[in-house]
Amino acid sequence: MYGEYLGRLLVEGNDDAVGHFLAHELTNRGLESHRDRIEKAVRKLQQEHADCVGHTSKRASSISRQRAALVKKWSLVGVAGREAIRMLFAKLVSRQQLDLPLCNSVLRLCYDSESQLEVGWGTASLTCRVICTHG
Repeated sequence: MYGEYLGRLLVEGNDDAVGHFLAHELTNRGLESHRDRIEKAVRKLQQEHADCVGHTSKRASSISRQRAALVKKWSLVGVAGREAIRMLFAKLVSRQQLDLPLCNSVLRLCYDSESQLEVGWGTASLTCRVICTHG
């Protein structure tokens, strides 16, 4: 149960909440005996994602794949889904955790080039930094 919760926090870019949970909630919830296993799983996901972010290969981290799956699922929901996508996208941009595959996924969902420009313009400096740094 907590693995799902922590994984979802990572997908949503809430690394601070993951850190807080590991630092405080494991003990509060009587999970201290599972600390090593839980921390190891979280570190593995974070490292895998860090290794993949910005690379131009077809390899995507499980966090990136889960984000893409959420975006696809939310895109089918309508207005509420589009708002959820906007909120996730904005959160990842503000935390500088947006990766190129997710950016491209969101751009593909735009109805027209004007919408793409609006999304792309807001993330242009970040996207350029990712491409220039890793590509």
